[in-house]
Amino acid sequence: MKSPVSALVPLVLWMSALDVHAEDAKPFHFDAMHLILPGSWAAKAQGRIVKAVPLYDERDAAAYKADKTNQLKPSYENMPRHIEISFDVRPVFPVKDHAFKPQITVHPVAEFLRIYEPEEDSVKRMTHCFDQLWSVATKPAKVNLARPLPFIPFLDATQGVTVGFKPVNFSGGKGFRFITQFEIETSLLSDDGLVYVFQALTDDRKSYVLATFPIHLEGLPQTNRDGEHLGYSTKQYEKLEKEIEMYHRKATKWLTESESKMMPELKTLDDIVASVKLDG
Repeated sequence: MKSPVSALVPLVLWMSALDVHAEDAKPFHFDAMHLILPGSWAAKAQGRIVKAVPLYDERDAAAYKADKTNQLKPSYENMPRHIEISFDVRPVFPVKDHAFKPQITVHPVAEFLRIYEPEEDSVKRMTHCFDQLWSVATKPAKVNLARPLPFIPFLDATQGVTVGFKPVNFSGGKGFRFITQFEIETSLLSDDGLVYVFQALTDDRKSYVLATFPIHLEGLPQTNRDGEHLGYSTKQYEKLEKEIEMYHRKATKWLTESESKMMPELKTLDDIVASVKLDG
């Protein structure tokens, strides 16, 4: 039997992954997932098991097999059964109607690959996305940041301004984070859209970790439907459309220079995702 002191050693080493005051760092466990969180976060963290939401139920699958024109459009909610850790920490996340929830989720890759069945082409595309994710996570120096970074869940949107790419690994897995805003149409950066994204795969590539955290930054319009930013305005939409590339260049520079002012602090978020441990 291990002595009490020797039993504490792994916990102490694990907790050292989060660079906060010792009295503030608290372990949080739910199901197979383990995290180290600031005390105020741990107090309001909630875990749950989210049931699978496949693209096709049995009836839809039969209709698609009978007629391939019965193809359904996927949504962000199409995911396998998974673990979700969510956070309700005010005022850390001051925007109530943000596009993303502050949460960390863990998904079985094999089940994610089947979420679009029986569409074989969609399954192949999903497999390719996971291959791209692994390539970025294991070879970050070769990443071409002029191209969108791989993002596994379906979004009917594109990555607009993207900054802050950084490899972040955890015990038994490799991943990366970046800050972006997903855009459906030409728009300004906004406080309800800017998001920290972390994605990773365990070393055996059996589990996929996704974390999304809303990012608050002074100087942004509250929504992408109003306000001005860097001399551009949605009220002059035609001008914004014509000069969107110029705006993106200016916004990229502004965001990069403002990383130290982002809330929550990026280091806190990096430390949290780096503390991930999964059973099995």
